[in-house]
Amino acid sequence: MPQHIHVTHRIVKNVAVIVPEAEFVLAKEGEVLLQRVSSLLRDGLKLFVINLAKVSHLDASGIGAIVGSRSEVARHGGRFAMCCASDRVMAIFRLIKIGGWHSFATEEDAIAEVERELA
Repeated sequence: MPQHIHVTHRIVKNVAVIVPEAEFVLAKEGEVLLQRVSSLLRDGLKLFVINLAKVSHLDASGIGAIVGSRSEVARHGGRFAMCCASDRVMAIFRLIKIGGWHSFATEEDAIAEVERELA
């Protein structure tokens, strides 16, 4: 029986807040994340926050999905921010030397930042 992959989203002040509902973001979860971002972009949304509060581990596919999501949003003229990432998750980004990544402490801070950037 296939495992159901949960990536939820909600709209807060015209910002799509995407929440991977899994402790591990691996290939399947990453694929669902990319599909969700693409779908929301097609719906006309341009502001995105990914809330990583429930994620404790990323593999290369999970990192690729987050990086790919940010790139896709940027290609559409949008803004993308992360929030609530654990020290362990942020250490993975530092370890592979992907620069320019910051995780806001709260979802509210990340939402305010993407709104401010677009203004």
